[in-house]
Amino acid sequence: MKINSKNNLAKTTIVLLVAIMVMSCNNKNKESAHAISIELGQTNLEMVKTLFQFMENKDLENAINGFTEDAVFAQPFNPKGADFAYNGKEEIKNGLIRIFSIIDTISYTDESYTKSADGSTVFVETKGKMTLSNGTPYNNSYVFRFDFNNKGKVTKVTEYMNSLYLAQTFGLIPSNK
Repeated sequence: MKINSKNNLAKTTIVLLVAIMVMSCNNKNKESAHAISIELGQTNLEMVKTLFQFMENKDLENAINGFTEDAVFAQPFNPKGADFAYNGKEEIKNGLIRIFSIIDTISYTDESYTKSADGSTVFVETKGKMTLSNGTPYNNSYVFRFDFNNKGKVTKVTEYMNSLYLAQTFGLIPSNK
């Protein structure tokens, strides 16, 4: 009987040691995954800040390089309709060319950045201080959502803005001024 007790104790001790080792490895994997998530989130946050600089400088080529080929740039509150979007890198590029041709100066102020817990999404609340090519000021408020793949490329941008102000400024509806 004592032999069995010693064997059982030894087996129990081995099982406990293996369990502790497995739990330790799992915790290290979780810590490693969390560290990667934090690093990716920081990289994505920096990418968004850089994209805004490219927009302010009207640097089309560098701005577009941050997008995947099948990226989407959606504007659900666009006066053209709730389903308005540029689909694919080429459409986004053409949209930016159009925007750069009608807006002379672009500046974003009062930026507030928030990233999701896993780092794959970055939100930006900002004010745009812009001047149209005809000299008209265009100062709208924005919230952007940037979604990233695991390689740090933008897969989707969703832009929310004051569409009433946009429509009035661009003459789509009469202004109340």
